Amino acid sequence: MQHHDPTINDVLTAINKFSTAVDKRFDGVESRLDGVERDMKGLKGEVSDLRATMTNQYVTKSYLDQKLGEHTEAILQRIDRKFEREKKFKVGVLDILKRNKLASQEEIHALEQLV
Repeated sequence: MQHHDPTINDVLTAINKFSTAVDKRFDGVESRLDGVERDMKGLKGEVSDLRATMTNQYVTKSYLDQKLGEHTEAILQRIDRKFEREKKFKVGVLDILKRNKLASQEEIHALEQLV
């Protein structure tokens, strides 16, 4: 077998074949990257939609805390008003008992201690 030295033309042909193969591989990689970019854009849109849905459907802790505070305050105000009405009623009953002398001074004093 004879060994011959490659000519410049042989080297250029080999380089051309190699670069053509590399170009094809890069084209394939670019095509796959384009697909990945499209998929990522789609995923980004889906994540944005999910975030918007979550924002619209789920409440935050601060919102719950605020509403709980409002309702707690309303409940306490109702309890205070009820106690005030009961106190007025008890004072009114004591006044009736005193005016009409329906109870002794000791009984009136004992009831006043409860009001």
